Amino acid sequence: MSRRTCVALLVVAAAQAWQAGEEPHAELRDQEQRDNVRWGQPHMTRDERKAAEAAGEIAPQKTKEEVDASMRDFEGVPPMAAAPADAKNVLMIVVDDLRPQFNLAYEHSFMKTPALDEFALSKGTVTFTRAYAQVAHCSPSRNSFMTSRYPDTLKIWNVNTDFRNLGKHEGPPNPGIFPIPHWFKRNGYLVFGGGKVYHPNHPKANDKPFSWSDGTKLGGKIKYFNDHDHDCPLPPPSPPGSTPTWEHWEQEKSAFRGGSDGDTNHVGCGGCVEDKPDELFYDGRLANWTIRALQAVRRDAQYGEKRPFFIAAGFRRPHTPWNVAQRFVDMYPAATTEPPKHPAWAQGAPECAFVCGGDGVGCDFGVHKQRPTEWSNLCRRTYYACVSATDHYIGTVLAELARLEMKKNTVVALFGDHGWHLGEGGLWAKYTNMEHATRVPLMIRAPWLTEGQTEQILGKLYGHQNNASGHQNARSSMSQRVVRSSTFVELVDIFPTLVDLAGIPQPPRLEGRSLKQAMVSPWEKTHRPMAQSQFAHCCQWGSFDSHRECGACEKLPNERISYMGYAVRNADFRFVAWYRWDGPAELPHCEGLMAVELYKHVGDDGLGELSFDGDFEAVNLAANITLGDPAAMRLEMHMNGSHASTTKNMHEHLLQKFPKTFGRCPPGVPMRLHPRKFPVSKLTKGHDGALSPFEEAASWPPDTTCPDPE
Repeated sequence: MSRRTCVALLVVAAAQAWQAGEEPHAELRDQEQRDNVRWGQPHMTRDERKAAEAAGEIAPQKTKEEVDASMRDFEGVPPMAAAPADAKNVLMIVVDDLRPQFNLAYEHSFMKTPALDEFALSKGTVTFTRAYAQVAHCSPSRNSFMTSRYPDTLKIWNVNTDFRNLGKHEGPPNPGIFPIPHWFKRNGYLVFGGGKVYHPNHPKANDKPFSWSDGTKLGGKIKYFNDHDHDCPLPPPSPPGSTPTWEHWEQEKSAFRGGSDGDTNHVGCGGCVEDKPDELFYDGRLANWTIRALQAVRRDAQYGEKRPFFIAAGFRRPHTPWNVAQRFVDMYPAATTEPPKHPAWAQGAPECAFVCGGDGVGCDFGVHKQRPTEWSNLCRRTYYACVSATDHYIGTVLAELARLEMKKNTVVALFGDHGWHLGEGGLWAKYTNMEHATRVPLMIRAPWLTEGQTEQILGKLYGHQNNASGHQNARSSMSQRVVRSSTFVELVDIFPTLVDLAGIPQPPRLEGRSLKQAMVSPWEKTHRPMAQSQFAHCCQWGSFDSHRECGACEKLPNERISYMGYAVRNADFRFVAWYRWDGPAELPHCEGLMAVELYKHVGDDGLGELSFDGDFEAVNLAANITLGDPAAMRLEMHMNGSHASTTKNMHEHLLQKFPKTFGRCPPGVPMRLHPRKFPVSKLTKGHDGALSPFEEAASWPPDTTCPDPE
């Protein structure tokens, strides 16, 4: 009789004895212990195995997580530990290119987002209305929030680099940097991921094996979901004079490129509408994978190692190509889709801040040319459809979490990696320092935090007034059931928040701050006084051109950056300063100030259509301000009310918000002379003595004075 047959018979006998209430025979126990020592696969429960290991009866069982390089100890970093007994589960959902534009959660009544609204209304969820990405670019943003480090700390501003390639060490690169899933793995969690969590292949292989567990003992191997996201099929050309359709979109061309060579470029938003089952769409498959992963960890919690889980799912849409099912497009009739209120480049804004094209949106527009309304509306409609599709797929995941009865012990964080322009300010895609590119949706649920306190929180936030009637009354009442926080938040805050809510130790050297207190007291606005963002431009084709050639740096190395824009946003203003770049030093020139922007956001609470189509960023209020000339600034402060003073103060706030970047510069040096565009006497003042950003917008000429950074 073979050894395996003998062991199998002994196991069956032991099972029969156990069912009969008898103790296992000593012979079987001895055989099990010999097998444990020889093959490291104990036929006993976890508690029995641990007791046997402590008594020295069997050798400690090695697991892949214990022996791979990511789990070694590093100086200044707590050693690997088992998760606390009361540790919470975590489900992190990242959505690409998502605007904070949901129906109830952010008060956009035309949007169809029932699942996200239900999530916002669920107990323990806080919706943050002033959350900002640190870079409006996929890879640098994800490197930043996955490590809770600012882009200037990582020196990652493009797609070419990731945090694992910043140093040369044995074992895992950059051992002092632990991204979110890696840290949870070190603290005893089962950690699984799928979709676009990191930027594809940055880090390599989605950071395996460092960030992800192999599987569960009962469920076996759980492979990272990394399916191919196919492009749209190439359509035939559009007949002359035909109405724009998705089928003809990619072949439409325009003679306007924005450059001087007159080349044509594809017009488009990369959209393709298909009528096929959900499981044939990328995000539909990702949702199914996430559901299976939740089912696997549930089985582990019931019958296996009983370890807490961290699952990350990165949904692709509404990133282009807008591959979406027809039923979601039908939710947004073409006749009701409206163009943006301000489709032109902001009056007085510097042209060096403009970006044309990227992500398949085409380049049939520019500083002096708007995209045709029919194409604009088609793009907007398809984008909205993709948001509704993603809402549906996320809804299936959240429903499964509830069905498996894991909702009450699971932190759920849902957010976008950055925003997206849909023609506002004449811009499309991301790649800017403007509000639409940097502000993101962020909702976090921790049901135990608000146990029995929901009514008190809502009362503090909204009071108990209800003066509306009918349908609007019901809608207003529903909207006021959403717990919101208007404190300023940065995506670097995600990491410390998840760790804090889960109940595990904080990793060292994080630059974000936990939002736990902001969730407990959402009416307080003390988390941050302002948020920061930045964006690099590369003139990769040599000649300086403010439309196309100096766009996103994509895969160019840091020394090829031409200039960098730094932005801060507080409750009243957005301020942006553009600096020439010192490539070898990977820092801005202290005396390299090129241009500044100032936009008034008084009254912008991040909710409703006003937050997207309001007048907040239609006029650059700093277009006529002189920086670096004290006499000129004193004159402007006298003649121009508070604008010159505000510009100066916001610039000082910006320098303080980026201490690693500007701390080396002598005081006052970064404020170089900024050329005037027109006399200050041309401007009018509002009732408060300050220039109204909504007055005489047509009289503001565009800024064409950005110097050639090369």
